[in-house]
Amino acid sequence: MSFVRLLKPLVIFAILLPLTAAADVNCSFFEAIERVQFAQDRLSTIDRIRTTSKDSKFLIGEVKRLDPNQIAVAHTGELSTTEIEFLVSYVEAARQLSRDLALANSAATSAYFEDPNFRMRQYKVANLLPRLNCDTFSPVGSVAGTQRNLRSVNQTGADKKFTIVNVGAGLAIALILTIVAMLTSRLISARQVLNRRRSRRFNIQIDTKLQSNGTARDLRILDLSCNGAKIQIASETSDDVGCEVQLWIDNRWLPSKISWHNMHYMGLNFNDPLSIAFVRACVSQQRRPWR
Repeated sequence: MSFVRLLKPLVIFAILLPLTAAADVNCSFFEAIERVQFAQDRLSTIDRIRTTSKDSKFLIGEVKRLDPNQIAVAHTGELSTTEIEFLVSYVEAARQLSRDLALANSAATSAYFEDPNFRMRQYKVANLLPRLNCDTFSPVGSVAGTQRNLRSVNQTGADKKFTIVNVGAGLAIALILTIVAMLTSRLISARQVLNRRRSRRFNIQIDTKLQSNGTARDLRILDLSCNGAKIQIASETSDDVGCEVQLWIDNRWLPSKISWHNMHYMGLNFNDPLSIAFVRACVSQQRRPWR
């Protein structure tokens, strides 16, 4: 049996393995775009934008995590080619805005927010991101196909004679590599399933409390995941993005950080993720844990 023919199935498996590993939407990438969108909304309402403001620093930090080249593989076919091109241009524009903020280029930042197309871009992003199944509403998107070109390699040389020992060693190596590849694929798939479950958001109505600076306030949780929550709270709040707060759930205070907020809503990231079983229990029972 030819050793090259023996390795052919393993080579095909190794080629397909990266495609399998990229089968799920990278929600954390698109959530970062969402946070950049929120930061731009807040900055657009300020008459004089300062580099030292918390929103400016927040936007600069979030943009560093975004690579436009990752969009094509992060969405896994949920977006059309035109939509991908729009998101790439949106991220590129945000990167330029980040550089202008870092350089305190007030003229450029003012021109950015005064651009007549600014609001249209913000509106389009706000309606595009929920298509990626990272939120509770998930319309089905169009599939953008990808193609991989494989190039065969021709080798010339003298005929080789394989002894039983050589063939046995080749079989052993091929078997070990196949097992390693299969185990790696299973571990990646299991990790992706766990991350997808943890990042999935559920619609929920829970009345509870939020504590910050020693003061507890009433609020309502609108959606919940293992990693955080979206809450509805009074607009007269002095909390800023990045502030440490505590959310009351299941007779305990959960340390959290504010990831974003606007006039009526606030996003929290839990310091320690909740268990999937607990989140599902909250969704099924719709209980009021602080009472």
